[in-house]
Order: sequence, then C-alpha cells, then structure tokens
Amino acid sequence: MLPALAAFAAARFAGEGRPVWLRRALGGAALALAFAFLTLFVRRAFAGPELDGPFESDAEWYVYSAVWLVFALALLTVGVVRRSQTLRLASALIAVLVVLKVFLLDLAGLGGVWRAVSFIGLGGVLIGVGLVYQRLLFPKPAASA
Repeated sequence: MLPALAAFAAARFAGEGRPVWLRRALGGAALALAFAFLTLFVRRAFAGPELDGPFESDAEWYVYSAVWLVFALALLTVGVVRRSQTLRLASALIAVLVVLKVFLLDLAGLGGVWRAVSFIGLGGVLIGVGLVYQRLLFPKPAASA
C-alpha cells in the first residue's frame, strides 16, 4: 500500500508548475496500485504465501467483488465529501469493473448461493450509488409555490 500512498502524495502535491498529465498519471498509478494491493491482500488471505496456485473456492471470487465494491464506495464517499470529480470518476471506473466481473465471470464461475448473493449485493450497491448521485450530487431545486 505504501507505493499507492506515495503515488497519491506525489499527485496531490505535484504543484502548479507541473503538467496536468503528470498529476493525472500519478493519480492513475495510485489508483492502480491501491487496486492491486487490495486484490493481492484478498489472494493472500485465501491462498497463504503461495499466490500462484489455483483459486480455492467460490468464496474467494465473491470476496474480490465485495472488496472492490467497498473500495469504489470509499472513493465515492471521499469524492462526494471533497467535491472531487476525479475521485468520483475513479469510483465509477472501479464499479464498472466490478459489474463486468460479476456479469462475465461470476455468472459462469460461481454456483448456488454465492451467485445469488453476488447479484443481490451488487444490485443493492448500485441502487445505493444511484441514490447518492440523485440526492447529494444532483439535488432537486426547491419547489416554488
């Protein structure tokens, strides 16, 4: 996680004299490194020190989706609080990756209860994200009488 934090700090404190593309590249690197850290953290929790073996269970596949969604929600929360469009877009990118994973991989790879829980959880989170955008980011104007 330290490389992700270092890339984030470099992007945050790059200064006004630096090109915009450099700050965006550092921010993208921070996002990719944090995503890789979370993915490897889950893999280590299930596989132990040998990370190159096969996937052990349906639970591991489900936990990847859950952890990535929590990461996307954390980015969305920070983006809403700080009013950062960049963080909200990063959150949307991770959420789209999770949706693609659930529909393309989990549908084929998970079975039984895990498949149902995966879709129900994803649906609930997407509804919640929609409500956040509807209520906090695009509030209705007050009705005039």
